[in-house]
Amino acid sequence: MKGIVSGLKTALLAGACAFPAMAEEITPETFAGRVVDWEFGEQDFLASGRTRDRLLTDSWGWWELREGRLCLLWPPAEDWDCATTTITQGVLRLEFDDGRVQTGRFRE
Repeated sequence: MKGIVSGLKTALLAGACAFPAMAEEITPETFAGRVVDWEFGEQDFLASGRTRDRLLTDSWGWWELREGRLCLLWPPAEDWDCATTTITQGVLRLEFDDGRVQTGRFRE
């Protein structure tokens, strides 16, 4: 019996490590006043809903959350670009409807 319990404990611990980390809840406070470091630049998310992307040049746009998805508007475009948004262990992952995937990390 002792061997069975020990085996079950080992199996449960191994199984627990196989689950992915839980994604954080996404709220406006998740982004407001924060900076995300992307592979090729950084992006400021102001509490006002403005955002500045600093890659090759500064680009100003707008951000908002819609049903847990991060949506961005970059003038002169008129359509919002929304992405399925997950944050796991400090890593922000955006999956856009057109197949683009972008990952970054919130600056501490």
